[in-house]
Amino acid sequence: MPLLVLQSDGGIADLEQRCARWAAMSGVPVDVAPPAGASELARRIRLAGADGFSGVVLERPHDPDAAELVAAVRAAAVPVVAVTPAYVPDRSGPFDRACERVIHGRGRSVVRWALTHLRARVAAPFREWAYGDDPAQIGDLRIRDDGPAPLAVIFHGGVWRDEWERDLMDAAAVDLPARGLITWNGGYRRVGAARGCWPRAQGAGRPVAGAARE
Repeated sequence: MPLLVLQSDGGIADLEQRCARWAAMSGVPVDVAPPAGASELARRIRLAGADGFSGVVLERPHDPDAAELVAAVRAAAVPVVAVTPAYVPDRSGPFDRACERVIHGRGRSVVRWALTHLRARVAAPFREWAYGDDPAQIGDLRIRDDGPAPLAVIFHGGVWRDEWERDLMDAAAVDLPARGLITWNGGYRRVGAARGCWPRAQGAGRPVAGAARE
């Protein structure tokens, strides 16, 4: 399952070395392309599947909503995960919605997290299963092909911070089905842009005294 890493401006330091270390550790080939503008990024995304790649990690551009790039991500034959070391408070634009996932706010390790997520996604495909109307109220369901099985419901940690999402638990979500379980790897609203906090007063719609505030 070779993976492709595309750079918009080369803003992630030591990217090639980081990808090489991850590839050596995981056994998954990684091709890192040189920095490029929106048109070239769109072209590489359109060709990724035909070129034999199973997924694309894309450094989030400064102007992510360029029409050509958004169209290429939407039509991509393979999943595209956008990454940026910085925290992105608003991920509601066309580009972010088109991506399979946006991993952000984790410093230079975002690429490692994205590659790990794509490896898990390709190795054990899932379908998204929502439990509410909010975009964060959704989880990844991995079922077995050999009939009914017990269900393991997984929730991630991350001290309720917006940048830590359900991809943190991808390893467990992939490993448990191999041990005879169905897994649902759930997300939830978190502090910040995800419009959540901990804990919430029952039915009051606001944090209880002493809780982290939005």
